[in-house]
Amino acid sequence: MVSFLDILNRILSLLDSRNVSQKELADHLGISKNTITNWKAGTSNSYIKFIPSIASFFDVSADYLLGTNTPERLSDNEIKFALFGEANVTDAQLKDVKRYAKFVLEKYGEKHD
Repeated sequence: MVSFLDILNRILSLLDSRNVSQKELADHLGISKNTITNWKAGTSNSYIKFIPSIASFFDVSADYLLGTNTPERLSDNEIKFALFGEANVTDAQLKDVKRYAKFVLEKYGEKHD
């Protein structure tokens, strides 16, 4: 079973490996930078409720953050096939789908400390 610390370490590792500041992630999540500092200090594990938004931000799966698969990203062709099967989908259409998915996550995601 994955611990909260394992999940936090994955998040922190992504921050480091992608050269993303805590403030950038905090801004994306609609929380204060201090909230992330509290995560690191172990005084809060509220990051759990942000798993879908954090996964979207880093373009990884929630399963990766939860420790159930690898961080490998799907290629655009794999995404097209997963979503549309054999249908012909242009790169522009896929870009629109990704933009819409991001919009939905942001619209319905929880944005509070």
